[in-house]
Amino acid sequence: MNMFRIIKEELGNIITAFITPLVALLLLGYVYSNVFVENIPYGIFDNDNSALSRNIISQLQNHPGLDVIYYAESESDLEEAINSKKINAGIVIPEDFSIDMAMKKSPNVMFLIDDTNMLIGGNALSYSGSVIGTLNAGVQMKMMQGNNMYDSVVKSTMGTFSYAERLVYEPQGGYTRNMLYTIAPVVMQMFFLTKFSLPLLKRKKKEFVTIKFKSKQFIMSVLDIIVRTLIISTASVIASFTGLFIIRKLFELPLRGDILIYAVLMYAFFFSLMAISFVFAAFIDNAAYFEQGYLMLNMIFVLLSGVAYPLYMMPENLVRWVKVFLPIIHVAIPLKALNLKAIGWDVVLPYLNSSFKYTVFWLIVGVSSYSISIAYKRYRALDESKEEVEDDALVSIN
Repeated sequence: MNMFRIIKEELGNIITAFITPLVALLLLGYVYSNVFVENIPYGIFDNDNSALSRNIISQLQNHPGLDVIYYAESESDLEEAINSKKINAGIVIPEDFSIDMAMKKSPNVMFLIDDTNMLIGGNALSYSGSVIGTLNAGVQMKMMQGNNMYDSVVKSTMGTFSYAERLVYEPQGGYTRNMLYTIAPVVMQMFFLTKFSLPLLKRKKKEFVTIKFKSKQFIMSVLDIIVRTLIISTASVIASFTGLFIIRKLFELPLRGDILIYAVLMYAFFFSLMAISFVFAAFIDNAAYFEQGYLMLNMIFVLLSGVAYPLYMMPENLVRWVKVFLPIIHVAIPLKALNLKAIGWDVVLPYLNSSFKYTVFWLIVGVSSYSISIAYKRYRALDESKEEVEDDALVSIN
């Protein structure tokens, strides 16, 4: 077995293994690096110019999440400012707003939001709504007090209208950035299955049909699969870690924990991918169809990884089946926890244990089905050769 020959043959895959995670991580890291959930550029069009509208403006100016930098002269002017990216959101206070409020006509204000960036748009809408909701509760309290309602009754009544603002998990709103920890294995899974393992095993299947089991050539072919898997896995581990390290330097993405734990997690992930690849190679003849189907389901893999949507929120039966079929679920959660919380072996070992069980199960199923498919193709080839011999015999007799 010539190691240099194997590396030369797999050079294209090695380069792809380096480039794919780097490009994906850098691109998504750049997209989420400028996601500012505080001091969002904000505009105001006050067509009422009353004490109430000025109070609304004052509250918007004092909100830490909004940066009021634009005062429009008309509604169209405010829309133009949003379209030209001067601001990300704005509010339109209509004419006679305070009068309609005093007359209890339930007037409305209008929010204009640029939602091309959903995180910024969602936060701008949330901040604006919290300001208006708080002022609305205050106005209702004054109206109740004006109707000779006792303060204690007013407070108990307004308890149902309490307005509180809470950002779950992370006050900086950077939870979306933490999906980058999952993007690395997702991208590597797509490359590994569609560009390396499935084409390799399909190519080897043709070789195994023509050689005998337990022969020297058969053993060398098996070793060739193992060596190529180790080479691509090593290149992928180095590339994914390099991408995360660059993201850390450029965009301040947290990167903590033991690098050895990271490497072990990723190697376990690639071995599990190789195990289930035998199943795919046993039954799939057209790799193009597999690649198209995989791309259609790629987003589902991200959602079911346990990072985008917590496992405890999923039905128990769904989690059970996901753990049986999806290898990424055994690496995505510990990988995120490793980088965010610097977890140790005591936390990682249960995930490695489940990944090991996954690999062993699918390796047994995969190798068995792969061997059966080889035996079937060998039988078909032998049967076809017999038919050709019989046809040649008939031709010679004639």
